[in-house]
Amino acid sequence: MARKHIWVAISFISAISIAAAIYFKVSAPKPNPVPETQTSLTTQKSINPIVQAAREQLTNPASYSGAYYKINYPMGDVPANRGACTDVIIRALRKVNIDLQKEIQEDADKHVYPKLILGRDRNIDHRRCPNQIQYFSRHSKSFPVDSDQTVRNNIQPGDIIFWKLPADKDHVGIASDKLTPAGHPYIIHNIGPRVSEHDVLFAWKVIAHFRIEK
Repeated sequence: MARKHIWVAISFISAISIAAAIYFKVSAPKPNPVPETQTSLTTQKSINPIVQAAREQLTNPASYSGAYYKINYPMGDVPANRGACTDVIIRALRKVNIDLQKEIQEDADKHVYPKLILGRDRNIDHRRCPNQIQYFSRHSKSFPVDSDQTVRNNIQPGDIIFWKLPADKDHVGIASDKLTPAGHPYIIHNIGPRVSEHDVLFAWKVIAHFRIEK
């Protein structure tokens, strides 16, 4: 008789366990899939070369440093583990055979850079956002930035975006080929502590939008 009670108890416990397992399997929250909008912005086989060059900087991201460095000319670069927002652009464009250090110096021989290049310094001139803006305004395709919607409608992977930050500071980054859940590109940039890919396209006021067409 005691053995019969034991088997009844075991059967009862097993039934409860099975029921509980079925309940939790059905009711437990399922992990959210990665939104489709976070995949590649395009279906092209090859990534935009500027995006690819920018993304390579995420592998061993440079820590933020706006310090002044004495560098070679042309093709000079600050230490690989250091850099400011403008250095993300400089390093990415060198992978598509554009040396902003040399290009801006030569452009300044033909055009005035008022209040931007003081005494001409090959070590730093190309690392200033206003100088890059002035250069790109003549040597790339420019897009209107009158509203967030205008920027959203025109932006493509590899585009170069400039912002005005609080305290009148400038910033620049490169549009990624991956979209945020809201449908606009992430930005590869360095605002500290290191080069990263963030959803910051509309975090600050966009003041310039350029596209290198090669």
